[in-house]
Amino acid sequence: MPSAAIASVILLVAIISSATVIYSTISANYDIIRKAEASKNEIDMEQLHTIIEIINVTYSVGKISINSTNNGSTEIDVNDIDVIIDGVYYTDNITSTTISGANVTLWLPEETLKIEVTSDSAPSRVKLVAHNGISDYWGS
Repeated sequence: MPSAAIASVILLVAIISSATVIYSTISANYDIIRKAEASKNEIDMEQLHTIIEIINVTYSVGKISINSTNNGSTEIDVNDIDVIIDGVYYTDNITSTTISGANVTLWLPEETLKIEVTSDSAPSRVKLVAHNGISDYWGS
């Protein structure tokens, strides 16, 4: 009988140890999933509140001017805006970003931003992409 009792105690200790390891693993994974969901919800909320609209695009001697309005409630860092013209990435060709003639780095809600880009030809299609993936197209 004493050997059965010892075996039972050893088995009980093994079960408790295993349960502790399993619990800590599940708890850590749950925390990772919870943080990822919170981060995704934050991104989704920001995207819901971001609305950009290209008002017009003009071309004049090597320069494209893109006028667009931030119709959402999210502030947008103009250094994080991507410009795609006729399927070509033009972000590196941005020469100025202005609001009412003043150079800016932050595009606030309800403001109209003028982006000037160097180009050799008039565009037929322009796309602006904000830092969070929200975009707008101009052209056919």
